[in-house]
Amino acid sequence: MTAETASAPEREHVDELEALMPDGASITVAGVECRVRRIRTRELLRLIRIMTEGLGGRLALLDFGSAESDEDLASKVVAALVSAIPYAEDELIGFVQTVVEPRSSDVSDVKLVASELQNPDVGTLVRVLTAVVEQEADEWVRLGKDVAAWWRTSMISARLRDGSSTR
Repeated sequence: MTAETASAPEREHVDELEALMPDGASITVAGVECRVRRIRTRELLRLIRIMTEGLGGRLALLDFGSAESDEDLASKVVAALVSAIPYAEDELIGFVQTVVEPRSSDVSDVKLVASELQNPDVGTLVRVLTAVVEQEADEWVRLGKDVAAWWRTSMISARLRDGSSTR
């Protein structure tokens, strides 16, 4: 159900939900207006797999923590993903196909976008990756802090369990 297809009371509820849950960035693919969906767990894991497979040991050399702003973080992550393309091409194209969808349900638009995303031009690929990173940056920073706190706690717990020092 969308605001356009809802009855008056439902429309008010849908409008409130749409205001709380952003619809995703807009991009144009093959002349068709599309949205870049917010990613969830499976898409995040797919991105991590792309980066680990595509960058291998070079991933450890990247310093995402030094990003001074969301834009700086976005630039670093997009650059890392672009660097990973030659080594994780199919995974990256599959990821892009997963997160981009036409705003129109017109069958010809859906087919056109699907066809274009089989082998997107580099500009489209970079726009999609940039949109994903920019809309997820705040969430990734929070997630990174939570994981770091969890890791510290689990290491302290393991040391206490083993009877060794916490220093």
